[in-house]
Amino acid sequence: ALADLERRLGTQGHGLCVRRGLSTAAVFEELCEDFDVVSVYASREVCSEELLIEQSVRDVLRRKGAGMLMLFWTFELHHYDDLPEWLRRKGSNSYTGYKQVFHEQCWPR
Repeated sequence: ALADLERRLGTQGHGLCVRRGLSTAAVFEELCEDFDVVSVYASREVCSEELLIEQSVRDVLRRKGAGMLMLFWTFELHHYDDLPEWLRRKGSNSYTGYKQVFHEQCWPR
């Protein structure tokens, strides 16, 4: 599947860069060395492990003088602002905890 994606991207004049066996922060360290990173776009997360990864990427970008990490909410049924403040700030230990908050405290707009 990756070889096919690389081939299709190549027909459009783009390349595919795959890194394995490294932490997300280590990958961004390498990417900042190999490329002029202007911005990084990603989905906003709510679980604690992913929030730690977001912070580690933000730290690498800042340390390397690269662009900012731009996060976007991609869960269509719920708006990020509908999450309780404590969950937006600290996150949940699991997706189940996050899902439970939505079922009990939030409603689709």
